[in-house]
Amino acid sequence: QVDSPIAANWLLQAGIPLFPNDNLQFDGISIPFDLKLPARNGQRLVYKPAVPVLFRTVDEDIRFYSGAQTLGEALWENNIFLKISDDLSLPMNTPLNQLVDVTLIQSQLIRILFDGNEINVLSSSQTVGGALAEAGIPLQFLDYSLPEADQPIPMDGAIQIIRVREEILSEERVIPFTIERVS
Repeated sequence: QVDSPIAANWLLQAGIPLFPNDNLQFDGISIPFDLKLPARNGQRLVYKPAVPVLFRTVDEDIRFYSGAQTLGEALWENNIFLKISDDLSLPMNTPLNQLVDVTLIQSQLIRILFDGNEINVLSSSQTVGGALAEAGIPLQFLDYSLPEADQPIPMDGAIQIIRVREEILSEERVIPFTIERVS
């Protein structure tokens, strides 16, 4: 029997302390801890304790707690927004039921010069070849890039593709010759 209409008090009476990033759901909807609930029999309050999330980037490590159901929801709640070209080490639908350690490789603007054209793309690849593959411009046959495909992306993000075309030319020509006999 619960004496208080406040959601947090329901849990306290059950011996469950609440922490700031825990999650309470009533009828499938997340609710604030101080919400007054209607007094009806058979109501169901769902409690999900917050779990730690370690979010790593090249520049910093961010640790926060979240009571969200998935990693994507936790990132959204903490105002961490990703670009479609960013590379996250875990899927966004990873359930938050224990410590989550996730790494983000943020995409950067790459300028690709080839065949007199220039295109700008976002890539999270660490190598020139990977960035070209993500852009849909792989090196073929004798083509090469500056810097080379196995090198890291340059600081200015510029990659030049050198297209190499191999041609075999055959030409027929009559060559005069002389016969010399020596005994």
